[in-house]
Amino acid sequence: MYFGSPNHDPNISEEESEFFRQLGFGERGNRFDINIIAESRFVVAMLYHGILISIRLRRPTISFNYHPKITSFNDDNQISELCVPSNDPNALNNAIDLLENNFSYYVDKMEVIAKQLEAEGQLALKECREIIENIAQNPRKSSLLYNRTKSLLSRL
Repeated sequence: MYFGSPNHDPNISEEESEFFRQLGFGERGNRFDINIIAESRFVVAMLYHGILISIRLRRPTISFNYHPKITSFNDDNQISELCVPSNDPNALNNAIDLLENNFSYYVDKMEVIAKQLEAEGQLALKECREIIENIAQNPRKSSLLYNRTKSLLSRL
């Protein structure tokens, strides 16, 4: 498992990386590996892309609230109980127990979230393609359309 590092993400402190090692989560490798997630029953993820990939693979995911986008993602998807402080081993253990005791519920919940994210992504992709077509047909409007595309892409 790769937790990230201050070199990868400035929001991660050395203390947080060390905290995970002390909990017994040995670091496996020095980079992100999707196969570890694919082979896991559930995931404890620190980085946002790890959370998204885990959910895309339909793996119940516990995340750490080290960044507002992670807290918001969990709140928006009604799984805030699976977002814990990155320095509280009791909160992590409680979230693991909750997940284990309600495993099928969370598998189903991840399926719903994954399908919703995929649908939103397909819609945004369709809108981007339409914008690109419009730019090609009317170059004078390209600045306005570029800003709209940039806004859409930021939601993906």
